[in-house]
This record gives sequence, C-alpha cells and structure tokens, in this order.
Amino acid sequence: MGPYSKLCRENPVCKSWPFLKFTVPSKKRRNDVYRVGNLSIESGPDENTLHCSDFFSGDVFHIPPGKLHRIHAKTDCRIFEVSTPHLEDVVRLQDKYGRIQS
Repeated sequence: MGPYSKLCRENPVCKSWPFLKFTVPSKKRRNDVYRVGNLSIESGPDENTLHCSDFFSGDVFHIPPGKLHRIHAKTDCRIFEVSTPHLEDVVRLQDKYGRIQS
C-alpha cells in the first residue's frame, strides 16, 4: 500500500449520546460519511475557537490532521469512515469511557 492508501470501515450504529470523545489526529486524515441519523460536530483548531455544525444522512465531514472535533449524536447514527492508515493516531482530550492518554 502506498502512502496515500485509504482504509474504509463502517462503524456500528452509534446510539444517541451527548458526546463520546473529544479528539485530535496528528497525522491521520479522515472523512466521515453519515448514512443514517442526525448529529452535530464541534470542530476547530483549538478549544477556544470551536464551531458547531449539524449533519444529516448523506453529509460528509472532513477531519484533517490537527483539527479538534467532538461528535454529538442527536439520534442513533450510522457512520462510514474513510481514512489514511494511521489507526493509532488519535489523541483523546475527553472520553466517555476514560480512554485518555497521559
């Protein structure tokens, strides 16, 4: 696989939740395609300049390296993720399940 090869995966149904995690990739590029559901995403270059946008079935959200983002599922959602192969390249700033790196 070359350096621009992509990985695709379909996430299981994400249940409605206030937020799951607040993360930032350092190398990974990702596009999320929202197949089912309604959600909002807070994103930006830092915690002081986050912008909130609503997404619906069929919408796409691009997450470049360095972009902080937090997903709020308003309904149960199904997300199709396409990314570069940097699977472990995520820094969790907040996490519903306590998976934060020190």
